[in-house]
Parts: sequence; C-alpha cells; structure tokens
Amino acid sequence: MKKLVSLEKLDLSQNNLSGVIPKSLDKLFYLRYFNVSYNKLHGEIPNGGPFGNFTSQSFLPNEALCGATQFGVRPCKTNSVDRLKTLRKVVIISVSSAISLVVLVLMSVLLWIRCRKSKRPTVEIDLQPLAEHRRISHQEIQEATKGFEESNLLGNGSFGSVYKGILSDGMVVAIKQQERALKSFHVECEIIRNVRHRNLIKIITSCSNP
Repeated sequence: MKKLVSLEKLDLSQNNLSGVIPKSLDKLFYLRYFNVSYNKLHGEIPNGGPFGNFTSQSFLPNEALCGATQFGVRPCKTNSVDRLKTLRKVVIISVSSAISLVVLVLMSVLLWIRCRKSKRPTVEIDLQPLAEHRRISHQEIQEATKGFEESNLLGNGSFGSVYKGILSDGMVVAIKQQERALKSFHVECEIIRNVRHRNLIKIITSCSNP
C-alpha cells in the first residue's frame, strides 16, 4: 500500500480488521481522507505526513489504538527500555557534571595555594654543622674596624653600635658591638646564623670580650 503514492482516499471502516496501522502510510502525502473506524486495530497511530490532518472520526471506536490526543485515543505507553536508556543518560550526564565541578573546584584551590606559596619569601636553612662556621678573633675584629674607628660607624641602636669592617681576606662585613653581654644575644646568633633569607644579613660568628 505504501507504493500507492498518489492515493487520495482510503476507507477501510467496518471491516473487522485487526493489527496495527502501517507506519509507512505516513508517506502517502496526497492522502486526504482516511477512515479505519469500527475495526479491531491496536498499536500506535502514525503522526507524520497526512496523519497530521486527520481527527478522531477516522479511528473510532478502536479502543486498543494509542497516539496523539487529536485522534481521541489514549497516549501510548513509553517503552520501558527507552525510559531506562533515557534515565541512564540523565544519570550519566548528572554524575559527569558533578565530577567535573569537583575537579574544577579542586584545581582552583590547588592553584590558589600554589600562588600563595609562590608569594611567600623563601627561607633556606643552612644544615652545615656549626663547627664549620668561621672563627674570628677579637684582634681581627679590631683590625677590621680599625679599633672601632668612628669613620666606620654605620649606626647606633638601643643595644649597641654597628660598624663596617674589612676582614683579612677582603670580605666586607657589618660588626655589631653590644653594650652589654647578653646570653640571649648568643642564643639569637646561634639561631640566625643558620638561616638564609634575602632580608637577613648572614651571621658569620659572635665574639665576647669581658
């Protein structure tokens, strides 16, 4: 029947027909009248092609038919397999979106932490034993500062004065002269001379002269 492409009228009413309406009939674009009422048909009514122009009068009272509301029949039940596939797609999309969001948040947090770390000043710890640090005698300090000559004075503070000095090997150093011998000063020197930082002057050694 699908080969009857020029068919304009098809009346099969009251013939006690059973079965389904062939979907191929929606290719009969010249079909203007279609009537299968008062039969025992079942299944879905095609909704393409000329079927968009038909009404419920073409299908009554085939109670086993289903399809669009314009045909006056019940809606077709969604295939359980199709519903399962649709549900599976929805679940996969939802889970994928959630995972992508979590990954994006984690990457943002890691990037933020890395940026914060890169902005922090770098502190390097010198792990060499303290015994390897240079030993300087009080006499060498005297010679380096020319007897703590005023021309070598760099500055004064509440805890003492700082002088410029040149050691015997030509190294230029800053020498801090304490007004009072403080135990805490020696402890501080022991700690600071093992720290390397661009904003800290390297501590070479300390010297006490009673």
